[in-house]
Amino acid sequence: MADFNVNHITNKNGDQGPTIAGVTTVSSTGAMRIPSGATDYGRIIKEDPYYEFLSIALPFNEPAGSQVFRDYSKYGDQYIVVNNVVQKSDQSKFYGSSVYFDGSADRIYSPTVTGYTVGDRYSGGKFGSWTWECWVRHDGSENATGMLLVDNTVDQVSNGYYGRSINIEGNDGYLQFNFQRNNGADLSRVFTGSYTNGGGYTPSTPIESDAWTHCAVSFDGPAGVWRNFIDGTLVGTVAYADQDDILRKNGVDPADVDYFLINKNSLVRKPISRRDFRSGTIHIGANHANAADYKGWLNDYRLYQGVCKYKESFTPPTQMAF
Repeated sequence: MADFNVNHITNKNGDQGPTIAGVTTVSSTGAMRIPSGATDYGRIIKEDPYYEFLSIALPFNEPAGSQVFRDYSKYGDQYIVVNNVVQKSDQSKFYGSSVYFDGSADRIYSPTVTGYTVGDRYSGGKFGSWTWECWVRHDGSENATGMLLVDNTVDQVSNGYYGRSINIEGNDGYLQFNFQRNNGADLSRVFTGSYTNGGGYTPSTPIESDAWTHCAVSFDGPAGVWRNFIDGTLVGTVAYADQDDILRKNGVDPADVDYFLINKNSLVRKPISRRDFRSGTIHIGANHANAADYKGWLNDYRLYQGVCKYKESFTPPTQMAF
């Protein structure tokens, strides 16, 4: 099929999205050719015009039995494996294989701790936007908290507790997001299922365990808004408290969002200051202390630093192609 050009993205309802200049596609699915330079990163990633912001691009498409996990972002890392994280062919969303975490202190993590300068691996700038997404098949037999993303730095403070964390709690649980710093003394729950203290909003839709689900969390830095998506449907929106003027300035109607609360059953807002999400290292499958283990399979794991990819419901992206 002949190449053709596109200059916009459509949302789930077919409305025009942001303008993207200079994007060359190679099929009607919206597959985008990534320009190659002095490296071997000139690959095709389907339906993803935000490649330049990818900090992690892990398709998890290696042969069954492999413990090699190569990152296909421009950084090209080889992730470090802790315990028995392995590719399996018994379940997959794409490729015929996926990575499996058995819930026994399995994790992988980035091999280097990067700095906090804008443009570094996980640094999108102070209060910068970011987006995480992945195809997830959670094993419903796991009733504990399973970590899908952990970094242990927030506000440029390394400590014994993770900074950002995205996790699933229990069978048919919710996609949760928290952040904390200062050795856990400063904890904020953004999206939560069972936790009462620390605030947090319970998304409208949980994750169906034992089935493939597309999960995403985005952060709109200028507006200070987090959004939670299940299979492309917006199921929760949370914003910093007492910043309605900032929301309006950045095109967000305050009536469309929720806020940090005194606790998740309260209607009283909990004022909270802005956080700097520049980070230095990422862990997948458990936290940096091998706790809060995830049990299940993953395909097409992506973390973007510097862009809020999703602000409304969308059609989940298809597989990465090479």
